[in-house]
Amino acid sequence: MSKVGAGVVDCGHNGTRHAEIHASMDASELIGVCDVDPEAAERVAKKHGVKAFANLDEMLNESGIEAIDVVTSGSHRDPVVKAAESGRHVMVEVPFAVTLGECDDMIEAAERAGVNLCTSTRSSQKETRTASPTTPLSTSRATAASTTSPCIYR
Repeated sequence: MSKVGAGVVDCGHNGTRHAEIHASMDASELIGVCDVDPEAAERVAKKHGVKAFANLDEMLNESGIEAIDVVTSGSHRDPVVKAAESGRHVMVEVPFAVTLGECDDMIEAAERAGVNLCTSTRSSQKETRTASPTTPLSTSRATAASTTSPCIYR
């Protein structure tokens, strides 16, 4: 199996962990990281020998990145929609969305772009639900994955 080129958005505690996971997995290759704090991005990038980007737009110009792992605090909507619209598969840290409207926007962007959208879940959680109890998980294209084993985007 070929590796999926991954980029991580946010280099705080969780983003640093996600970068470590992508760098260590057989199924993914960490290509780059970005953060609003350039020093944080440089620190994580240097540790893994990858590129540091000042923002998501710069990261999305990197042709080797096929999937974006969004680990920002607060709302994930804007980076998820932007990544999906650029044709990248997207993994989103929990919580998936702050509001049902944000959830709908992210799912719709992924569906329009024909990309996979998944969310991580703590291994202690027994089940994952979409924001709408009437929409099956497979219909929303959201797939659960353990934070110790991010979803495979292909």
